[in-house]
Amino acid sequence: MAAQLNPSSIDFRLLMKLPIWFVVLVSGTMLSILIAMIARRFMHEEESGRLLDWPEVGLKGEVGGASPVQGTGTIGEYSFTFYAKHDGWIFELMERRDDPWNTPPGDCLFRLEGEAAGSSYMDFDDAEQIIRDCVTQFQLRDRNLCRDAESSP
Repeated sequence: MAAQLNPSSIDFRLLMKLPIWFVVLVSGTMLSILIAMIARRFMHEEESGRLLDWPEVGLKGEVGGASPVQGTGTIGEYSFTFYAKHDGWIFELMERRDDPWNTPPGDCLFRLEGEAAGSSYMDFDDAEQIIRDCVTQFQLRDRNLCRDAESSP
């Protein structure tokens, strides 16, 4: 007789750490596929974003999502956007805006780009650290001005 699965006894956090193919391989049932998909959905909704707060520099914002990971917020009188997809990320700083995602290309004041494998599913801790590093570089005025980058050959 097959053992019955009690959904209330499943630790979805543990399943989240296992690749779907492993769960399917071990149990070999369609039920395991459904459980793994529900677990991933449950975990994604639980931590779909994170608030950012760095009072020393006046940074307030949020980072979240998957494929791509995105962030937005303010640093004093500036707005910023962070976008991580495929194997790279972009950080842009502009004059404060209500909707920084709709900033015209010429309005960017500071821009940094970098590479990171699997950026579409970047851990929020990593995204937050990149944002903090970019803010630090901006404060040190190690400027990588957008207008200069756009005019380079």
